[in-house]
Amino acid sequence: LLERLTGQIDYARDFLANSERLEYLAYHHPVTGLPNRTAFGDAINARLANGPMVVAMVDIDRFRYFNNSRGRQFGDSLLTAVGTRLRSYLPEAALFAHPGDDSFVFAYPSQVDMPSAIARVSGVLGDCCEQAFLVEGEEVNVRMHASVLLAPAQADRAEAIERGLVAALSEARSHDQPVQPFTE
Repeated sequence: LLERLTGQIDYARDFLANSERLEYLAYHHPVTGLPNRTAFGDAINARLANGPMVVAMVDIDRFRYFNNSRGRQFGDSLLTAVGTRLRSYLPEAALFAHPGDDSFVFAYPSQVDMPSAIARVSGVLGDCCEQAFLVEGEEVNVRMHASVLLAPAQADRAEAIERGLVAALSEARSHDQPVQPFTE
């Protein structure tokens, strides 16, 4: 009876630990531990009622090169380092997430116009990439592109915000613009 009871307790403990892990992964990126797309969408939808926000999506240029030439573990370490540094240049109240792949997204309350938003995001990227990242003992210089939109003026739901940012980011990459505004 004690052995069976011990087995059931162990099973229950494992079940609870797995449930907590699944709950965590539902809202966090498994590599960086940052909030994921779902968590960001929920948070931004809730915050849009509080007033205007600048929302930006950033991706790492040539990330696939780093991942393929140095291995997935190196790429994961680079993502973590970029996420940590990028977050350090944002306002304390900013939402920050790693929705997937090599992109990060952030939003902060602001009532600025698009040129001012672009200037601020450009400054964040410049500061973030000014120094090389130390990844597994190797100095890595990174360049990034970003897209920017003003919410809720240009998009008022998480899905529309993401679509707009992805479209503008594609434009930024294709025209080699460091920061591309979303235009309707």
